[in-house]
Amino acid sequence: MTAEHGEGGATRRPKAAVVVAHRIAELISAGALQEGDPLPNETAMLADLGVSRPTLREALRLLETQGVLRMKSGPGGGPVVRRPDPGNLAGAMTLLLQGLGAGFGEALVAWAALEPVAAGLAARAATDEQLAALEEQAARMAGASAGPAFYTENARFHALLAEAAGNTVVLVVLEAIARITAGIGAGISVPRSFRAALADQARDLVGALRERDEAAATAVMAGTMADWQRFVATRYPQLHTEPIRWTPVAD
Repeated sequence: MTAEHGEGGATRRPKAAVVVAHRIAELISAGALQEGDPLPNETAMLADLGVSRPTLREALRLLETQGVLRMKSGPGGGPVVRRPDPGNLAGAMTLLLQGLGAGFGEALVAWAALEPVAAGLAARAATDEQLAALEEQAARMAGASAGPAFYTENARFHALLAEAAGNTVVLVVLEAIARITAGIGAGISVPRSFRAALADQARDLVGALRERDEAAATAVMAGTMADWQRFVATRYPQLHTEPIRWTPVAD
């Protein structure tokens, strides 16, 4: 674990709880602990890690906030390993963006920049099963009505594309952005003509992916995102300055 740097470049050691959290996370990453496995009881962990009870409990709280653990209540309860979810990043990122005063328009620009990257990666990495799922989802977009139904189907298409890109970092960041903007963007109503155009572009994208044409896939998605940005700017200009707000979500 690397040391932290304070003011003036001075090196300072990380807190003991952070070190302990890192050690536990390493065990999980190495496969020694699987999703759903309970951690050893507190007495055993204290003896194994050689730390105080407050330090251990602080480390466990840290891992819980990062989505690595969940606390099981009731008899036999305690910390249990869980699989981190992009929602964990979305929550932390939303809180940070709110503190920095970021708005929906900025998130939309970031989304528009990353989606063509995902499309290009998917042209190389998508499996036949993923291509079939994207094709089916494009058909669902074509049949969806205005309002929440189309927004949901469109969001699902983009989520499938992020998975097909085969890049975990791209997947997590795109899903986090999608969750950040979902609450605001869900209020957008898409007219029939634009819904049809987006569904056609989705089908064109799947065609480019099937051909393994990275340049064409990137270009199709870039065009889609440019059209979406223009639509929002024209129909919902107030959304560009709508501030991002963090909303707690129950686990």
